Amino acid sequence: MYRWDAENRLVRGMSYGATDRAGWRRVDWAYDALGRRIRQTSYVLSNGVWVVTEDLKFVSDPVWFGRHLAELNATN
Repeated sequence: MYRWDAENRLVRGMSYGATDRAGWRRVDWAYDALGRRIRQTSYVLSNGVWVVTEDLKFVSDPVWFGRHLAELNATN
């Protein structure tokens, strides 16, 4: 399942396990006012609660619109 916002940007993707909820995954994306992707958060469903497995922040070049310079996570 996919979800887009009013600007036609992908904001959520979900995949489901074939038989139970153990295989459910979700990824959310966030954008700044200029439409550049600034964040990607990944989740798994555990005991009925979405648990964050990865949280990336994106740094974009202010001169070259949308060019990603770095991906930052909790370890860097």
